[in-house]
Amino acid sequence: MKKILILYFFFPLLSYSQTITVKQDGTGDYTTIQDAIDNANNADTVLVWPGTYYENVNYQNKGIILGSLTMTTGDPSYISQTVINGNQSGCCIYIRDNNHVCEVNGFTLTNGSGTNNLGKNGGGIYIVKSYKLQVNNCIIEGNQMVGEGGGIYCVEVEEGLYLSGTTIRNNQVFEDGGGIVIGRSPVYFDSENLCNIYLNYAAYGNDIAKAGDEVLTLNLDTFTVINPDKHFILNHGNEDNIILNINNGKIQPVNSDLYVHPTGSNDNSGLTPDDPLRNLSFAMIKTLPDTNDPKSIYLANGTYAPSSGEMFPFALRGYVNIIGESRNSTILDGEDTTFIMQGNEVTDNYQVKNLTICNANSNLDDGLGAFNLFQNHNATYENLLLTENKGLYRSAINARKCNNLLFKNLKITDNIGGNAILVIQSPDSNLTLYSADTVRLLNCSITNNLPYYDTTNKGFGGGLVILGFDVYHDSLTAYITNCLIAENIKKYHPGTGFSGLLVGWGAKTFLTNSTIGNNYDEDDLGACIGVVDNSELNVYNSIIYDNLPAQFYMDNEFSFWHSDLNIYNSLVQDGQEGIRIYSSGNTIHYDSTNIDANPLWANTGYYPYMLSYGSPCINTGTLNLPEHIELPDTDLAGNPRVYDGQIDMGAYEFGPWVGVDYRKPKANSQQLIASPNPFYHETRIRYHSKEKGKQSIFVYDINGNIVATLMYITGQPGRGEIIWDGRNDYGRMLPAGIYVVEFVVNDESRGSVKVVKK
Repeated sequence: MKKILILYFFFPLLSYSQTITVKQDGTGDYTTIQDAIDNANNADTVLVWPGTYYENVNYQNKGIILGSLTMTTGDPSYISQTVINGNQSGCCIYIRDNNHVCEVNGFTLTNGSGTNNLGKNGGGIYIVKSYKLQVNNCIIEGNQMVGEGGGIYCVEVEEGLYLSGTTIRNNQVFEDGGGIVIGRSPVYFDSENLCNIYLNYAAYGNDIAKAGDEVLTLNLDTFTVINPDKHFILNHGNEDNIILNINNGKIQPVNSDLYVHPTGSNDNSGLTPDDPLRNLSFAMIKTLPDTNDPKSIYLANGTYAPSSGEMFPFALRGYVNIIGESRNSTILDGEDTTFIMQGNEVTDNYQVKNLTICNANSNLDDGLGAFNLFQNHNATYENLLLTENKGLYRSAINARKCNNLLFKNLKITDNIGGNAILVIQSPDSNLTLYSADTVRLLNCSITNNLPYYDTTNKGFGGGLVILGFDVYHDSLTAYITNCLIAENIKKYHPGTGFSGLLVGWGAKTFLTNSTIGNNYDEDDLGACIGVVDNSELNVYNSIIYDNLPAQFYMDNEFSFWHSDLNIYNSLVQDGQEGIRIYSSGNTIHYDSTNIDANPLWANTGYYPYMLSYGSPCINTGTLNLPEHIELPDTDLAGNPRVYDGQIDMGAYEFGPWVGVDYRKPKANSQQLIASPNPFYHETRIRYHSKEKGKQSIFVYDINGNIVATLMYITGQPGRGEIIWDGRNDYGRMLPAGIYVVEFVVNDESRGSVKVVKK
């Protein structure tokens, strides 16, 4: 092996070292970088000729200088020509427990997926519990991973990380620090050969996430924006320990509403519907939050997904609303890769409306549902459909330490994994509360959410969980009003469990005019509703029926805890005998206004839990409710909540509208024809519009759920035709049965027809 001796002066002691060459054509000492490092000694230089090296380079415990020809020639063109590609099989460069000075000079580091050591972190460079690293003249881009530190993950580096002439861009992580994570390490940016950090994406801190008290001075030529807030730099330490010296912003934020369309371009202004941006995640970094004048990002109908350039999960921003055009046609699709969005600490005063959120998969990381909220205040989630999401701990929504949180008109159905929703209060490390949480669920349905059966100790399923913090009674107050919780399943595990609703750990909950039925716990000791561990549940005007193996259970882990269950003007199957008691310290008030009977649900149609004629629940509710409970104007089907001065039990009011076809067209049904009908393979849908505007054709199942959107256009008057092959919006063949096809023009029904699929 040919060895070239070079004298280096920047090591602590003057030493002779060798230069080892790496050339893919076989004319050097080695053809791979790793083989060169494995055969090198401390203070050796590994000099790499141009090429793409699909490697996960491990420095071992050696002080290696790793360089491209940029290091020896000064020619920056070699940076892009000399590539270490992690091949999504680990870090591009891995340095751990290294007691030496290391250097990387003149490379492009890309396509890293992070180490598996304590989480997938550090796509470009992973350096932990080591002495010192110098990174010169590198481009770190296009790394993506589940964990933290897309470009660089630097934790517990004694003498620190030195960065000079390096660009960290277009990296993505599902957790902290898309560009760089810094933990308890000094990091130095060269004040002359400036670095760039921009357009990285993360759930927390798009470009930088920092922990520790070390002062960080950002000497940068270009950052994503010139005046970054916590959306770009998340500082877990002293708020004053970051000093900004930034010359340029890659993006010029705008203090204006923004518009996004699936066929738009991120080179557009985004300021009008006719000049829209393409990606929601890009719009989130382009908007400029204004506490005095909140801004909105308006999403046109269509699908927003990773395959179309979305960087999920994206971080929500305070005072920035996300407004879809219509719930069933504005779709955030995780494509089974990750969860969708993250509400980080102290994210306040925003709204998310009119969206379908589907195919999130948080089984890959922390398992916390389609979206995860932490310390969000005054936030509203309205008119959302969350469906076909997966999460080992939560399948749809995880909310922690959130105050004044409103979920309104949410449909949460067909998700798989842990509880569909968890709302929990928890203390900080000193066991003190940030605030007394309040959460409201209004006109929501939580149905058919299932366990994840491929694991034994996770993914138990179930509907809604409301938890406070156990040493603080009333640490969380929840109002569940006009909601449906039905057909959820919790799989078996030893001990008691719930399938529909759990209230625990000091939470106080008011369940009003809600219907809870046909939920199933596979554990014989379980029940639909659990009231546990120092909590309180107050039930008014509700129906709890046909849940297996029981309707309620009560349990306290410690003898000094006390739980309360109070039920008024409600239908409870088996009455008080439907309440299982597993510990002492419980108080039950079962009012004489309650009944035990069959509620006579409709069991068919768009609203199977609507009351039918002769139901004992009609006019047996009460309007004499605690003053802090506010009834909505309409029931869950959109009918008057109070009819003829009286109110029924459950989420649906009985009135003259019962039995009416909810999809009865307002115009001549000849505007829509299906043939053949019944059909086996496909049916031809012919429509006739007499006006221009938004024209849509939807397919509903017998429960009133939209299962397919056959058309969504802006059209002219005239006739048209479309073929339906019996598949849903996700390309899956629907089962045989009765479906309703509806033609809608400018948000009004213009015809509907029942079709039979054989």
